[in-house]
Amino acid sequence: MKSKFANLTEMPITKAIILLAIPILITNLLQTVYQITDTFWVGQLGKEAVAAVSISFPVVFLIVALGSGIGMAGSILVAQYKGKNDQKNIDFISTQTIVGMVFFGIIFTIIGLLLAEPIITLMGVEANVFPLALSYLLVSFLTTVFTFTYSAFASLLRGIGEVKIPMIIVLVTVILNFFLDPIFIFGYGIIPASGVAGAAWATLITTAISALLGMIILLRGKRGIYIRKSCCLISFKTQKRLLRIGWPSSIEFFSHSVGMIVITFIAAAYGTVILASFGLGLRLFSFVFMPALSVSIAVSAIVGQQIGAKKFDLIGKTLKKASAISFVALTALGILLFVLSELLVAIFVPGELEVIRNASEFIKVMAVTFGFLGIQTVMLGAIRGAGATKKAMTLSILLLAFQILIAATLPFYLGTLGLWLAFPGAIMISFFISIIITKRMDWKKARLV
Repeated sequence: MKSKFANLTEMPITKAIILLAIPILITNLLQTVYQITDTFWVGQLGKEAVAAVSISFPVVFLIVALGSGIGMAGSILVAQYKGKNDQKNIDFISTQTIVGMVFFGIIFTIIGLLLAEPIITLMGVEANVFPLALSYLLVSFLTTVFTFTYSAFASLLRGIGEVKIPMIIVLVTVILNFFLDPIFIFGYGIIPASGVAGAAWATLITTAISALLGMIILLRGKRGIYIRKSCCLISFKTQKRLLRIGWPSSIEFFSHSVGMIVITFIAAAYGTVILASFGLGLRLFSFVFMPALSVSIAVSAIVGQQIGAKKFDLIGKTLKKASAISFVALTALGILLFVLSELLVAIFVPGELEVIRNASEFIKVMAVTFGFLGIQTVMLGAIRGAGATKKAMTLSILLLAFQILIAATLPFYLGTLGLWLAFPGAIMISFFISIIITKRMDWKKARLV
């Protein structure tokens, strides 16, 4: 089978960035709408319910992060094989990636179910929040294998430059979730009201549907990748290769999760109001972060294909154009969010004046560094696309250390403002270090295929 998707190295750089970034942006925005829908319906249950989801979200993200390495490795290899126009290895690596992700999804589901209660206990949430957080977390862990499967599917397609199909699938899940959330949260007909856990049940159903659709598409083999039954037997040599490339990405994403959990733990010590404010601020932050992330993912695929095709001279031009696009977009959105922060927060927790005031302050503190975050994410996208996953991991560990240090010390002098400053502080540190790492990259040595 010859892929009908054009090699990204054979088109103008700006066009390649736009063709990939816009559908990815729409996909990410839809995913954010998905999360906002959950937050909106859960918010109707009160601040305790919002706090329960806020305390659980970083834990779920941590499990997903730990299992994401194989998917990232598969995406990197597929992009470089695409640049080399090697369809046979694109299909083989893709099949092995899906097999590995399903296996680890099952393992992490079991681990999560066993450790859910000890984790919530360790995080020291208030007694009225504990049962809500536990119920939400237990159902969320059941979703893990489907999340892993769909994540691998979307990553592999992005590696070859196909970004429209994941966008369509996410649109379908957003629409389904809009109707399923209130049904499972508040109950309808024979379906009992499940409260906070109802949002997790809705997520499980929609994620399972997205994973099933992804597998059907790959098995049909008409979207640039063909999952072959003959390749489904586990190749331990290939899995070892995927793990070797992917484990630093797992540690990298794990460090982000640990940072979220530790700072959430610190926020929980200030009570339910600050915890809820922290969670809402992060949800709205994820919305603004989408343009930068979209360009970063596009850059990963483009740089990966450029390296596979040995067109190393194009990488610097790609980074300059992508950085400019990301900086302008995120700065504009940061200004918008700064101005509208109180209004936006009030939509999710109407009448909760303390939560609105604190969450708005958190958002404003973060907003001033969004432009630099845009450039930093582009640089990290290129580093990952090159397969230099150890460099990205090292950067993330350093960021984690600084983020925790700021969150643990500044509140003693500045109160909750010190807690909010942990994120912009980490953004600026990440910006400078990622620039240094990128300038020192040897792109020729990054070719893995």
